[in-house]
Amino acid sequence: MKHLFIVLSLISSLFSFDWPDDYQAALTQAKKEHKNVYVMVGFANCPYCTKMEEITFADQEVMKKLKKDYIYIYLSKDIDDIPKQFTIPFSPAHYFLEANGEVIYSTAGYKNKATFFKILKEVKAEQEL
Repeated sequence: MKHLFIVLSLISSLFSFDWPDDYQAALTQAKKEHKNVYVMVGFANCPYCTKMEEITFADQEVMKKLKKDYIYIYLSKDIDDIPKQFTIPFSPAHYFLEANGEVIYSTAGYKNKATFFKILKEVKAEQEL
């Protein structure tokens, strides 16, 4: 029984990213709220995905900005169906989309707070073109 508890604990920690994961629902909500969509694609045991969660997205300022302007979701390569337009092979992969699903901007890798804010500015500038 002790071993079962340890195994279950390990499995649940693999999928600890506590964000919505319904891509179609995110697009629908984005249309309704006139927002864009931010999608992070990762996988279990991805150290940089965990770092994003524990450092960058643990920052209240980052999450406040993200919630204000985006509907955000996390898709795991281990358990979710990843839409075909998300082609970056590295994790975490970051996609900024219009509410219709069109990719505005994409990048990959760990992003600290300053870099993430810089990317948000770049995405906004890209949309203004």
